[in-house]
Amino acid sequence: MYCLDTTIIIDFLNAKEEIVNKVISLLENNKISVSPITLCEIYKGIFLYGNIKEELNVFSQFLEHIDILLFSKEVSKTFGEEYSRLKKEGIMIPEFDLIIASFVKSNNLTLITKDKHFNRIRGLKVEIW
Repeated sequence: MYCLDTTIIIDFLNAKEEIVNKVISLLENNKISVSPITLCEIYKGIFLYGNIKEELNVFSQFLEHIDILLFSKEVSKTFGEEYSRLKKEGIMIPEFDLIIASFVKSNNLTLITKDKHFNRIRGLKVEIW
């Protein structure tokens, strides 16, 4: 199972052909999810920068095919452990990205993203598109 990062969903919604084709292929053969943090980031962008009515409609249709992950104690614990380790090692990543990574890691998913800094999370399965 896969989890899409915000960067991938933005490219999908902006109709970047390569990403659209890859996501459609994944949808045909796999279960795909997103974190609630990703939802927040996408909605923020729609309301700040988008053609709100049209983009809300497109995003709503997209979400009909996607599972939304839920917060859990395990997600929160994973966040705390990884935050502490990254801070001590001096290799922090943005906190929202660390929360997204915590969802992915604690649910044993593979994160699909464009951001290479996710590779700093130990044990996180990542595909860089």
